[in-house]
Amino acid sequence: MAYALFAFGVATAAGAILRRSLPAFGVALGAFLAARMTVALLARPAYATPLTTMTPVPVGGSKAGQRAAPGFADWVVERGYGDATGRRLSSTEYHELEDAANQAGTNLNQFLHARGIQQFGVYHPADRFWTFQLIEAALFVAVAGVLIGVVVWRVRRRMI
Repeated sequence: MAYALFAFGVATAAGAILRRSLPAFGVALGAFLAARMTVALLARPAYATPLTTMTPVPVGGSKAGQRAAPGFADWVVERGYGDATGRRLSSTEYHELEDAANQAGTNLNQFLHARGIQQFGVYHPADRFWTFQLIEAALFVAVAGVLIGVVVWRVRRRMI
């Protein structure tokens, strides 16, 4: 509902300012998509500080019940591998370790575990879903209110 109200506000504001239907439609569509993508990619991940888990690489592969990374319903921001001190490994460093395990002829998980390599997951837990929805809805409703206010001001000004 908040997105629909925002789209209405953007479209009516574009129409009131441009006074031409087709250009107003194009501007409204572009503004709506730009706002949604900006919020989804930049603002939404910053609504709260994500949590981080670090666990040693299991020797025999993943085991049931072992939470090495975020759960199924959690929003994963990043995952990867870190060294024994917690420093995150680059993809190049990980692939070098993978190549070394292949050259040594050992199981990759055993190789990583022996060197203290850990799996990490940066995530927002699933219980933050409704909080994030409310934050985003409030943001879009507020902007829609401002845009509709611009429309009322613009139309009243034209009538005088």
